[in-house]
Amino acid sequence: MGQNEDRFQTWSNVVYQALVDGDVPGVVSQWAEDGAYISTAPFGDHRTLRGHRAIGEAMEAFVTQTRNLRVLQNELLSATADRGIFNIRLTWEGEEGTEYACNFIVVTTLDADDRCDSFQEWNVAGAKETRRNMMNANETIQAEVLNVIGQLTEKYKNRDLDGLMNLVAADDDLFMFGTNIDERRQGQDEFKRQAERDWSQTEALAFNFTWHRVSAAGPVAWVASEGVGVGKVGGQEIEFPLRMTTVLENQNDEWRIRLSHFSLPSPGAEEGSSVPA
Repeated sequence: MGQNEDRFQTWSNVVYQALVDGDVPGVVSQWAEDGAYISTAPFGDHRTLRGHRAIGEAMEAFVTQTRNLRVLQNELLSATADRGIFNIRLTWEGEEGTEYACNFIVVTTLDADDRCDSFQEWNVAGAKETRRNMMNANETIQAEVLNVIGQLTEKYKNRDLDGLMNLVAADDDLFMFGTNIDERRQGQDEFKRQAERDWSQTEALAFNFTWHRVSAAGPVAWVASEGVGVGKVGGQEIEFPLRMTTVLENQNDEWRIRLSHFSLPSPGAEEGSSVPA
């Protein structure tokens, strides 16, 4: 690596390591007093910052809202005496566990003291949300999704077929596994027939879920639920442990069920045993 290449790569290494470490003063110290930061920022807003104070405030805001920043690539593409061109790829988690990935082309000029006069970046790939923290769907999504689960149990208990069908996807990608060996249903017609069969064979049937775990990624959410099923068959009260896994899709700002899978824990199996009794 030549002298020019070494200067610029060293500068970039120091800046991005300080950023990973959350060392804002360390980042800012690599700029000249009146240096400029020009960005097509990760969230689409174009901005020009000048001077240590403005650059420091922007870096502080970024560090405060960021977790698990990773530098996937920090590559000098070319360098002259006063200008270096880099390809920088970063990933990080933002607020509410949202993960972002950016691919920047960066043009940097350095002064005689190897401090940055001008830093200009273009996010050539565009920032994109790649996933949400899968064990921590935000409060809004949790509330919306659990409201659908609550409506599902209510409509099923009340034998409200129209209301039940309004909660599920209206195409053939709708799928359900029931607890009996023949209960594999696809599409609205089969889903509807399953509900009608359940109700025709019982005087009452309901699900009482007491535990849920909600996860989400973009327009898709999935829920693990556990509780009991209760009902009446042939005049006899019944109660049984029940689990349900549900996948929902947000369609036009409304969550619709795409997949549901009901299961019964193996009766008689001892805790700690992986083998059905």
